[in-house]
Amino acid sequence: MPKIPKARFHLVKQKQLDTEQIYLIFRFKGQRLFHYTGYRVKPSNWNNDLQRVQMRVHGYKLINNHLDDLEQSTNSKFNELRNTGSQTIIPDLKKFLIETYRPEQLKPIKEVPKMEFMELLEKVNETRRMKGKTLAKGSMNAYRQLMTNLKEFQKSKKYKLVFKNINATFYDDFLQFLEKKNLSDNTVRTRINKLKAIMNEGVRLKLHNNSDFKYFEPPKEFEPKNIYLTELELKALEEIDLSANEKLEQARDLFLFGVWTYQRFSDYGNIQREQFKKDHIEIKQQKTDAEVKIPYHRIHKKLIKKYHYNLPKIHENKVNKRIKEVCQMIGMIELEQINSRRGGQKQQATKQRYELVTTHTARRTGLTHLYKATNNIVECMEMSGHTDSKNFKKYIKITSKEISKGISESSIYKESIMKKVS
Repeated sequence: MPKIPKARFHLVKQKQLDTEQIYLIFRFKGQRLFHYTGYRVKPSNWNNDLQRVQMRVHGYKLINNHLDDLEQSTNSKFNELRNTGSQTIIPDLKKFLIETYRPEQLKPIKEVPKMEFMELLEKVNETRRMKGKTLAKGSMNAYRQLMTNLKEFQKSKKYKLVFKNINATFYDDFLQFLEKKNLSDNTVRTRINKLKAIMNEGVRLKLHNNSDFKYFEPPKEFEPKNIYLTELELKALEEIDLSANEKLEQARDLFLFGVWTYQRFSDYGNIQREQFKKDHIEIKQQKTDAEVKIPYHRIHKKLIKKYHYNLPKIHENKVNKRIKEVCQMIGMIELEQINSRRGGQKQQATKQRYELVTTHTARRTGLTHLYKATNNIVECMEMSGHTDSKNFKKYIKITSKEISKGISESSIYKESIMKKVS
């Protein structure tokens, strides 16, 4: 019958000392545990058979009582570990003895300092992720601009930006700082909303419990002057001969492709061959992860054939610059009054119509004409990927008179009127 493992005590010789250390030794399955008891004794005062200090040693009872307790608890802990099926009995036993009898040997656990506000903002900018999702290019630009403004603010105000300091005083000072930079109210609103998003992310990651930011009220959104291209302007844009200028021609083609795709430039500006399916274009939106299926428009088919499924890849800023030039060439020179708010003050200006055209005008143009053709906001939102009708309505650039006319000419409205008349 195999021997049951038990704790034993032995002396371990120390160089140039006349006393030796008393060690507990435990053997199990070829492994050995050495545990220093904290006591020393001369070999002549050690009873090797009893494994205890001899009675002539001053304080022998205290030492031997400690060894008794150490032996009993070690054997008991071993039986407990074996009965529970531990696969790491010796390491577990060693940990138990240190924690129970020699806690001073435990290495202090260094508390990792929590990430602070600016570090979290920098991390978001580096990883391009928040709440486990990849941020769209537009959102990333907004976070980078926020970081630039906050660094400027810290430097000029000598303000330490940590979570606990993001309070009402900070908010008032930062708001004034942004207004002095003559930013539009909508830009300031974006900065504040992104700041609140970082604070919310900090709460989610349990980095702070400061709730002051929830009461930050950004400036009210000011509806900017956004235009859409009329049917005549779209026709002129499509028909103008740009064969002598390839850069302008490609920018025009990409803009028209965007009109009838109803998406942001980030979703169609780098479209790949595999996204062209048999009867539709498949797009997963970068900003929302929404998946949309766009039926082919004749413009799509025309451009796919022209570029052999490999549409031009042009930076958005260059498209914005070149499409303005083309729109000027087709005569979009009417004056438009521009109202805005900067630094909390209303401002007015006039611009020629072509100056207001950007890649986003393509999306607005397509959705406006789609709504005019269908009078069905649900179908239009299915194409655009919107889930909120309030945000979708910002894209529809039609008057109340046009909406009323569309309703009155719909078949269901005419049926209802006829039933009342009859």
